[in-house]
Amino acid sequence: VLKHLKQEIYKSNSKRALYGLLLFEYTERIDKKLLDPSFIDFSISYYLKQNDQHHLAKCYYCKEHMLMHKMHFDESMLLNLKAIDCLQNINDFDLLGKINSDIGAIFIIQKNYKEALMKFQSSLSCFNKAGENIDAGFVMLSIGRFYKFLKKNDTARWYFKKAISKTTDSLLIGAFYQEMGINYYSSKQYDSAQYYLRKSLIYP
Repeated sequence: VLKHLKQEIYKSNSKRALYGLLLFEYTERIDKKLLDPSFIDFSISYYLKQNDQHHLAKCYYCKEHMLMHKMHFDESMLLNLKAIDCLQNINDFDLLGKINSDIGAIFIIQKNYKEALMKFQSSLSCFNKAGENIDAGFVMLSIGRFYKFLKKNDTARWYFKKAISKTTDSLLIGAFYQEMGINYYSSKQYDSAQYYLRKSLIYP
């Protein structure tokens, strides 16, 4: 899709805007700092003029995610809030889950722990509504780590165990078992720690 659109982007502004959005959406796993922001900036400008709130929200999220990786947290937060405004009458729970998760991560960095937990809970609710079990699992991992940081190890383990039962993703299951092992170790329950850490080695 991207290869075809790249050949078409200068034929119309709509195709150029869509290319910029898809470029950022489908390069989720590469270093965000390598992306050229001019593509997504054009997309934002185009969808703003078209009053296309859904695509605009996606663009705001893509740009804020790039800025968050560059540690420009204030700009990232502003774009997240703009994206949420765009989605007021749109039930894109997957996108809302991603936005709330990023806001929660920023709040953690800012040491605003109460607000961070609220945003992680909102993110989890959105991912559950969207049926995105893997994304929901990663949010549960964040919540569990949050409670571990607060030394509430029993609550942390509850989230880890619940998440394990909800996903079949091998990488995620391994991460949960590892976190369980570390959690039990910090609670000085060494037999349980050894059990879960060994289980984590089974998964890639």
